[in-house]
Amino acid sequence: MYNIGPGQCRPGFRHELAGTLALFAVLQRHRSDHPALLGPWRELLTEAGFISSPPPETQPPAAQAPNIPEAEILDLDAERFDLLAYLVCAHHGKLRLI
Repeated sequence: MYNIGPGQCRPGFRHELAGTLALFAVLQRHRSDHPALLGPWRELLTEAGFISSPPPETQPPAAQAPNIPEAEILDLDAERFDLLAYLVCAHHGKLRLI
């Protein structure tokens, strides 16, 4: 339990999760077609009706250009992005896979 104020607790929240979610937010904001988001499953999920997204070339551009760290994240392929997300999530050695 983590105290967030007098008498309030947030059970199980870890800042590693926030960092990992921020990585995925960069992809979603600037390159929603990035292979690390849905990888090879995008076409299958679209055909099955689980997602409906316009083709990447018709998606609206992000509000502003990515900054330098965001650009480095966007340049990663799916495997390297997955490794980065894992390392951010596990940087204290307390990653719970189950």
